[in-house]
Amino acid sequence: CWEKKGDLTRALADYTKSIQLDPAMPWVSEDRARLRYNNKDYAGAIEDYSRVIAQRLAKNEKSDYVLPGLYYRRGLARKNAEDYAGAAADFTAAIDNPESKGVTISDMSILDHAQYERGVVRQSQKDYDGAIGDFTQVIARSPKDYEAYFSRGWTWARKPDYSRALADFTR
Repeated sequence: CWEKKGDLTRALADYTKSIQLDPAMPWVSEDRARLRYNNKDYAGAIEDYSRVIAQRLAKNEKSDYVLPGLYYRRGLARKNAEDYAGAAADFTAAIDNPESKGVTISDMSILDHAQYERGVVRQSQKDYDGAIGDFTQVIARSPKDYEAYFSRGWTWARKPDYSRALADFTR
């Protein structure tokens, strides 16, 4: 309620109190993680997402459609905190989860989101071949994804392979 009213301090306090009273409620930690992430408290978001992931893994369910999104969101927090190795590991965990194809954010699968973001991380680490591979896989599944074409083109230009870069920029 406080969050919807724009009182983020009270919302954070309520989430924290709820977690203290019953730490076994993963949805509260997930909501607090989202609030922390949106307020650029990436360390706090990573902590909360890690708690929720550990709780879900402890259930030892073979099929958990929530895990890919949690790994993806923690990966974003780690990327913004400049923990690129941790971000890449989380994006890989989301990609490798068999449920990642069926979960969507803004009409795009978690698989594509995570693969794209891992490409961005690899690009920032100058792993151009790895980044190109990730962007190419996103394009293969989502051929109208202009961001993947642009990012792959940018990466080709850094190699440098300007003819392939130009081909991606003009699609």
